[in-house]
Amino acid sequence: MATARLSSNKVVIVGAGPAGIRCAETLVAAGLKPILIDENRRDGGQIYRRQPEGFTRDYATLYGTEAGKARDLHQSFDRLRGEIDYRPDTLVWNLTPGQLCCVSQGKHTTADYDALILCTGATDRLMPIEGWQLAGTYSLGGAQIALNPRRFPSVTAWCSWAVGRCCIWWPANMLKPAPRWRQCSIPRR
Repeated sequence: MATARLSSNKVVIVGAGPAGIRCAETLVAAGLKPILIDENRRDGGQIYRRQPEGFTRDYATLYGTEAGKARDLHQSFDRLRGEIDYRPDTLVWNLTPGQLCCVSQGKHTTADYDALILCTGATDRLMPIEGWQLAGTYSLGGAQIALNPRRFPSVTAWCSWAVGRCCIWWPANMLKPAPRWRQCSIPRR
């Protein structure tokens, strides 16, 4: 019943990471054609984002222990492409009842919706701890962006303040060339 009622409605998913892709998969299986909006050019989210066009690293090199999950997610997305209205490189900047205001390639666009699903996933949360603003200090996302296309061979040591599953995954997979890894604790006052 609910599927028949929703089938004539516009469903918008914001975020093309693991949650957004799995959500789109579920909606397509129910007979819907959702709109999938993501501010990045490539699907996969923060952790499983596809490598830039023209790069040819294998999954094991790019995603380490998460290679199988990344490959599965990308293959699922590829199968969905013809069944969804995918809008990459589109930033949602405002929400009003029934409409999203977006910017895509420097132009204002809108997306009407009857149902909105937010799958915004991982994002950097900077904490104002001592030293966070010093040169050479990156957020996890900033460091991942810097390291993903090419690794820094000159790095001698890394220190991180982090919570969540990225604490283990990120150093294990991104810092392979680094000679030392050190987990730091937040100073208590």
